[in-house]
Amino acid sequence: MQTYLQSTTVRLEEWRIKRTDTEQWMRHRQLPPELRLSVRKYDQYKWLATRGVDEESLLKGLPMDLRRDIKRHLCLDLVRRVSLLLAILFLCSNQMDERMLDAIL
Repeated sequence: MQTYLQSTTVRLEEWRIKRTDTEQWMRHRQLPPELRLSVRKYDQYKWLATRGVDEESLLKGLPMDLRRDIKRHLCLDLVRRVSLLLAILFLCSNQMDERMLDAIL
């Protein structure tokens, strides 16, 4: 538990440093306020989504079969939902206008 907290604290500090560097760069490049806000929102979104963990580099260090199993676990629900949507579209395709199907697909 202590290692996890230390790791989280280190990542949070790295994120703060990166955010400070980004702010200085945006000031130096004289980005307009709306662009600065967009960059800040993106940084915030990325932090909330990953908590500072670079999943791609973490996965690259693992064997291929383990990577596949992890990705399958993480994406299985999404794949099932897409498959369900495609099945519904297929069943309803006889009743839909062709242009509507083109717009969806």
